[in-house]
Amino acid sequence: MLSMFGLDIVVPLIMDPIGLIFSSVVLFISINVINFAHYYMAGEVFIKRFIHLVILFVLSINFLIYIPHLIGLLLGWDGLGIVSFVLVIYYQNPKSLAAGIITALRNRVGDVMLLLSIG
Repeated sequence: MLSMFGLDIVVPLIMDPIGLIFSSVVLFISINVINFAHYYMAGEVFIKRFIHLVILFVLSINFLIYIPHLIGLLLGWDGLGIVSFVLVIYYQNPKSLAAGIITALRNRVGDVMLLLSIG
């Protein structure tokens, strides 16, 4: 995939039927979320930021689905945690910040469980 300083970086992808179905469902739901957001958040100043965050969320999920390496798993999981936190605190009020902190703490518990299962 990438060659730097004489070092080849290869990232394999696993495209199995179950992963393709799961990814298709994720893409279908995210397209509907983006479509609904255009109508629901029509007057929102930062609608493009929201759409970019949804796309990053889907990208992180697809990292978890298709890349079989532990590094890909950790990148996908951490990306999912960071993007979900930013999506939860999107409106930047005290209630969303409290919910975002709960989301981040739950994700850290998942991180510990993931690292324990790797170990």
